Amino acid sequence: MSTTYTYPAKLAGHDDDRVLTFPDIPEAITGGASAAEALANGPDCLLAALEGYVDQRRDIPAPGTVRRGQYRIAVAPVAAAKLALYQAMRDSGMTNVALAAKLGVTEGAVRKLLALRHRSHIDAIDRALGLFGLRLVVTAQPWAAGAATRAAVA
Repeated sequence: MSTTYTYPAKLAGHDDDRVLTFPDIPEAITGGASAAEALANGPDCLLAALEGYVDQRRDIPAPGTVRRGQYRIAVAPVAAAKLALYQAMRDSGMTNVALAAKLGVTEGAVRKLLALRHRSHIDAIDRALGLFGLRLVVTAQPWAAGAATRAAVA
């Protein structure tokens, strides 16, 4: 399993009424008075929708291919690591209690590891991922100004 948690987004509308949607996460819809504002709202909107998936104990959809004219919206790095842990737990059927026992922590500590907005130590998430045969790999990539990059027109 290798996932970047960078999702394609479509920008629609014009002038002072822009709407940003995510084809892979239909619950994620945001907007703004400009394209820049809608795109700036994208990461938080995406995170809120993915929190809903976790709360409802649903699988996290894999990001699709970014098509011409779409944008790439990335989940914050620590949240992406938490999503990978959450999905690994779902895939294996491991419960919070079982993971806590393996890590030697409380079940409450595991809940914090899975809470997308909780400030967890990345090493703790990586250690938990190791129990599933996974590890975090951090890459730095060129990034356009702002929170989103647009797919090249080719």
